[in-house]
This record gives sequence, C-alpha cells and structure tokens, in this order.
Amino acid sequence: GWRKKSSMTQTVNVIPVELTELRSASTSNGGTALTTTLGLISIPLGADYISITPRNFSADCKAAGVLLNPYLSIFHTQNAGQDTTDLSDEMQDGDATSVEFVTFAITGTGYMYVGARVPFLGVQVGLGTNKNATASVLTVNYWKPGGWTDISDNDGTITGTESMSQSGDVVWTIPTTWQKTSLSAIGDTLPASCNKYEERYWTRWEWSAALDTVAVNTMRTINRSTTYAEYIEGQAVELKLSDREISCVQAITGAGTANLIVNVGSLIGSEFE
Repeated sequence: GWRKKSSMTQTVNVIPVELTELRSASTSNGGTALTTTLGLISIPLGADYISITPRNFSADCKAAGVLLNPYLSIFHTQNAGQDTTDLSDEMQDGDATSVEFVTFAITGTGYMYVGARVPFLGVQVGLGTNKNATASVLTVNYWKPGGWTDISDNDGTITGTESMSQSGDVVWTIPTTWQKTSLSAIGDTLPASCNKYEERYWTRWEWSAALDTVAVNTMRTINRSTTYAEYIEGQAVELKLSDREISCVQAITGAGTANLIVNVGSLIGSEFE
C-alpha cells in the first residue's frame, strides 16, 4: 500500500522595525549624483537603519558601487599632548558647521590623531571659508612596532607648498606593518580624557610650519577596499547600523553616471543628534 504524505505550512509575519525618525542622508530630490570618481555620503549620528537605492543610470552605467566606511576617532593637541580636543563627531556629523584651527602648531607640539578600527586608505578633508596660505608640508605617520613611521601620503589639500589650502583627499598605500594598538600602549603622552585607550589603526598628522586659521568642515574615511558591492538600477538594500561604527557611504560608478538615494532612521531612545 501507500501512505499519503501530509504537508505542513507555516505563516511567517514580518513586522517592520519601529522607527521614530526617518530622513534622507543623500542629496534631496533624487539622490546624490554618482560618477566614476568616488563620492562620500555622511550618515547622521544616531542612525540605526539605512536604505540604499541606486537610480537614474546613464546608458553606459551597469551598476552602482557601494562601500560602508568606518567611523574615525579624531582628536588634536597643540601643546604636545597636555590638552586634547576630540573632533570625531564634529568632523563626521554631515552638517556644514566647521571647526577652526587657529595657527595649528608645528611638528613636536601640534599633532592630529586619526584612527579607525580597520585599516583605511585615507581621509577626505572638506574645508570651509578659511584656508591656509602659509608654506607647510603635511606628514602622516602610522604606527608599526618600533615607532611612528612616515606613511608617504599624497596630500590632496596642498596647492604649491601650502597644505590645507583646498579641500581634497589625503591618501596612501596601506602598509603591511601597520599595527592595531592603543595610544597608551604606544607611549604618547596624552591625558586620560582622550581616546588613548582605544585600539585603532592610528595615524599621526604633523605639519612642518604653523598653519593660518583653517576652517575644517569634514574629515571622512576613504575605504581600504576597491572591491565595491554592486547594485543594479532600482535594487534597494536595507541594513541595521550601530551608532558611530559607520561614518559614511562611499559610492562610485564603473562607467557613466547615476544617483544614489540614502535614507536613514533611528529607533526609540537613540534619536538623531
């Protein structure tokens, strides 16, 4: 004989996440324009949810490339570490408010510390109205066992001999000897109030001469990877975020142009800042 096989069905209810706020992180009215040059879209502080949708492909655009870039720890000292100022949030919150560095001190006294939880290819620096007009060369050092070492950066903020005179990308080739550690373990003299105990891939930025007053709007990570996640036109992706883990979306096209719509939301108790 034979036995009739019984079947069982199960209903699965999908309950949308409960958001208290929802807003756009990209350019309004259709999304941020993408080209074959990488662009960055800041994620507001306090975001717990993100959706990414590429649209408006030109005829020669086959996909939009997307990366999620790590949040940076950024602070500076102008008196050899006696006092520090944390700029992490201000440089990555996506608004137009700038921080003015008044006569940023020279090497040996003035340092900018920039670090992330994973290696990074560089930092995109966005300047405000006030820019440097004094000859000064930037050196970016990285930490490897044995000491701070010149990372051989390419300074996109320099015009002629004047670093921090225009917005630009400060980039480098990622060293194989770059070590993740804390500034406390490194031994730099810093107060406990700074990020000295955070284990990061740290860089230390130094200028050869004191800068004029410089207004800095943004400092955002450039991703270590050039292998972008690819999305076709209209393909949406939704992701959960942890606050201050991802600072921005990095996006590009392989050819042609497109637009990228990035929306973000926040949960109860973690509203946008």
